[in-house]
Amino acid sequence: VDKLATRLPPEGAGLLDAIRSCAQSSGLRAFLVGGTVRDLLLGRDSLDVDIVIQGDAVQLARNVADRTGARLAKTTPFGTATLKDDGVSLDLATARSETYTRPGALPMVTPSTIDADLLRRDFTINAIAIQITPPAPGKLLDPTGGISDLHAALIRVLHDRSFQDDATRILRAARYEARFGFRLEERSLDLLERDLKFLDPISGTRFRQELVRTFAEAEPERPLTRLHELGALAAIHPALSFGPAQAKGLHRLREIRAPVLATWPMVAWSAPDTRIPDLARRLALTRAQAAAVKAVPAARDLEARLAAAARPSSITHLLDTLPLPTVYALAAMSEDARVASYLTTWRTARPILRGDDLIELGVQRGPDVANVLARLRAAKLDGEVISRADEEHLVDEFLARERIGLA
Repeated sequence: VDKLATRLPPEGAGLLDAIRSCAQSSGLRAFLVGGTVRDLLLGRDSLDVDIVIQGDAVQLARNVADRTGARLAKTTPFGTATLKDDGVSLDLATARSETYTRPGALPMVTPSTIDADLLRRDFTINAIAIQITPPAPGKLLDPTGGISDLHAALIRVLHDRSFQDDATRILRAARYEARFGFRLEERSLDLLERDLKFLDPISGTRFRQELVRTFAEAEPERPLTRLHELGALAAIHPALSFGPAQAKGLHRLREIRAPVLATWPMVAWSAPDTRIPDLARRLALTRAQAAAVKAVPAARDLEARLAAAARPSSITHLLDTLPLPTVYALAAMSEDARVASYLTTWRTARPILRGDDLIELGVQRGPDVANVLARLRAAKLDGEVISRADEEHLVDEFLARERIGLA
């Protein structure tokens, strides 16, 4: 606990102390659990601090908020609460047991003991707790052998129906393998392969959320490649795959500092054109995510057409038709360095003159203004105009051609 406190900002350490104090004064037992303990034992920084209360965690969170001035940011019907103070966030949960009415369903939750809470978890390495209140502060609880598996670098499920109860654990297993350099324990791997079919009833929203977490990993291409090898991506949707070219492209996305949204078209890059709309529906993508994915066929088509485009203005005209995240994916997958030039320079190029300037120079209000601005931008991209005087000269030429009917 002291080790965790040293890694938290002063506000976080103070909030943790307040939780311990309030729990003790209420006669409740509190425990650090899950990833928090796992990362402490591995000597890794933990982004999340999870605390299980053997008792009413929501009421305790309210008491802490009243005592410290921290904000009670969130509560849920599952008996969880989030406290925030000066940018520090701590999650509290009532110790609970879970029952799954059918594979893939959200669990039915009932309050229970810390022992039952640990036994409901996904993997042994996440089923470890440290008591932080009397009568035994600092006591380590490890009912499933998680510490041994940490030392052996193994990912092990707690029981044979684990992936059937919640098949999203398959995606988590791949993340943990990649993040920690661990491997799935042999029996757990057998169970995973046996239970791939239980991915089918999982909702698209849950898949999207799990993939977002996967994209946030330091090297997301590693868990995605593993999921492809396991057959999990194809089990989610037959058109979903992730090969070496996509892995290389995803690495390239980080190098060019692409937005996270560009990861979605990258993942869909190898899907057949006709399957992409259905893939977007299966993953319940947001409007922006779906737009980026559905533009993949057009991007792949443009990749061939770009070779015939010699001028920056021609390339820009083609790429302007794509959503920006899809262009980033194309830049990562293409050997054409001009796509990167579009992203860094060409797409933001604009003429010096504006619409009002053109009207003062004699251009007719309406479509002519947009047409001339487009011509000026193309000329600037191709190096035909540099100064304001150059642009004004080009406008004069346009007006002269218009007067004789050639514009």
